[in-house]
Amino acid sequence: MADNEKEQAPPPASPLKKLLPLVAVAAVIGGLAAFGGFMTGQMLVTHQARASAVEPPKQETHKAEGEELFYYRLDGIMANLSDARMARYVRTTPTLAIRPGDKDAAVALLEKRKPEIKGWLVVYLSGCTIENVRGPDNLKRIQREIMDGLNDKLWPDQKPLIVDVILEDIAVQ
Repeated sequence: MADNEKEQAPPPASPLKKLLPLVAVAAVIGGLAAFGGFMTGQMLVTHQARASAVEPPKQETHKAEGEELFYYRLDGIMANLSDARMARYVRTTPTLAIRPGDKDAAVALLEKRKPEIKGWLVVYLSGCTIENVRGPDNLKRIQREIMDGLNDKLWPDQKPLIVDVILEDIAVQ
């Protein structure tokens, strides 16, 4: 009779078999989270690429304060602000104001050094904090510093060709 009872009792379950469903659920959740993050990143990159492909740089001439100026629009810039969590960013489209007499020389150099200019702008904006970009006084200061920085970088020891910087579509999040 003791032999019959031993034959009917199921063998004890191994500890690995008990953990297998939990590991499988954790793997599925982790995979879904990674896929969601990847897709979010792809959507952001695709949206930015589409926006820059649709909108070529505008080059317009306007009259301001008795002087006619030529406006050269750069590509949009997005940079993380200097924040401990790197959760905030600034996005803008800088437009450079140039006197018409300097237009040809300025546009030729701007086109030639566009990647360098964009990189400088990203580094500059990445050094700003949320407090640095709040309010009209700070934005005016940023415009001045960008104008001075680009003039110094592109035309050192020469007459500055950029007379104003306009930050279009500025968004801070």
